[in-house]
Amino acid sequence: MTRRKILAVGLSFGGVVLVMAGGIDENFSTEKIFGALSCIIAAACYGLFSVLNKKRRLNQKFAMMIIWATTAACAFVAGYFFEQWLFPNARQIVGLLWLGVMINAVAYLTWALALEKTSDTARTANLAYLVPILAIFISTFAFGEELSPAVIPALILILGGILINK
Repeated sequence: MTRRKILAVGLSFGGVVLVMAGGIDENFSTEKIFGALSCIIAAACYGLFSVLNKKRRLNQKFAMMIIWATTAACAFVAGYFFEQWLFPNARQIVGLLWLGVMINAVAYLTWALALEKTSDTARTANLAYLVPILAIFISTFAFGEELSPAVIPALILILGGILINK
């Protein structure tokens, strides 16, 4: 990690946090702080997984299968002991399959394969910061959601981080 990479990651990550929090204003509640911290911890865990997975040069497809099976087992156990079970209807099952296969499995496997093919993991990983910005624009144009005032400064931070790391 060079200073330049640390600056790039810091700028981009700051932009993501700004978007996620909806900007810093009087409505910045403890729920937003908890959500932001949860996302930061999740991102750190996934980043650690990605780095260790690349360093160990594991088979990406097999590693992802083990990760998803472990996650499913943990979710089942946690759900069994801490939640009331309701059997989903057909529409919910289709939604769960869509989320599980297309949104998660395909995306994470594609990401793992991209990291496997690159020689500069930090530069490739920096592109992941575009996801929240793309999600905002898609939700704005596809669903008519209103843009938060935090989007423009966040976009500048994220793109600045990406360009610095280029």
